[in-house]
Amino acid sequence: MKWIVALVCFFLGFSGWTQAFQPFPENHNRLVQGIDFSSDGKVLYMALPHKERVQQLGVLDVEDAPRLALYQSIKTKNGWEEPVLLKISGKYKDYEPAISPKGDILFFNSNRPLNGNQSHEKNNIWYSKFENGSWGQPQSLHKINTPDEEQSYTAMAENGKLIYTAEVIQNGRPHFALFETVFEGRATKVGKVIEFPGFNKNASDPWISPNGDYLIFTGFDLEDWQNTCNLYISFNQYGKWTMPKEIEELNSKGPDFSPAVSRNGKWIFYRKNYEFQQRHFKKILKGYSRKRTEDNVQ
Repeated sequence: MKWIVALVCFFLGFSGWTQAFQPFPENHNRLVQGIDFSSDGKVLYMALPHKERVQQLGVLDVEDAPRLALYQSIKTKNGWEEPVLLKISGKYKDYEPAISPKGDILFFNSNRPLNGNQSHEKNNIWYSKFENGSWGQPQSLHKINTPDEEQSYTAMAENGKLIYTAEVIQNGRPHFALFETVFEGRATKVGKVIEFPGFNKNASDPWISPNGDYLIFTGFDLEDWQNTCNLYISFNQYGKWTMPKEIEELNSKGPDFSPAVSRNGKWIFYRKNYEFQQRHFKKILKGYSRKRTEDNVQ
């Protein structure tokens, strides 16, 4: 019997099938929005439904608990351990963690106050540095963040290149685009909008490879996000981003979003219709890289 189970697991792992990624069985531990991994792949960072979770566990008064908060889990030989709330989170709505390739900077979305004590309706970008064995006091990217528009969803490459989402107003209507800058701590400057050739959709949810050679993100029509949100890939060629291609192997009916690739490049994790999935990615990536080369030859 054991060899049958092993054979099935082997087949699932190396076929093109998409598999559910459910590290925790309890509903109050369900993954929300994006996830990311430490540089060695042994720590999973995530957002959980914090208010629901603490109410279920009965550990504190939930009246003022935020809906979402940041947690981490350690991987052992028996799987992922029980999630633990990060000490820097739990007071404000924090989610969408993104770890720098070296594992020493944690970016996340938050409605924390930019000034005074009043939290904001829209997201801003915050970060924390890992120093002396713990995550330090979160800081705002104050040159980028504004109280009235959204700035969120970050991804960072090894050279410090930082990709983020920002809301801009075009003809009186909101539009979401990706911006590119260099991380310099609180001195990080407002980025330059990425103008993808042949692409006229809204863009968000970036994930950039450690060496910055490719970028995965979501493209969608704001009026119909539910039915148009799909994953795209673009390559950095001679300092410019190529025309995005839909990742057809991953996209399906309903929204596909929140991508993250494992540190070894083997797996891609993403949300499909609000449930996290994982799939072998190296072959998919190789295929789109080859298509890029063929497009250049034509």
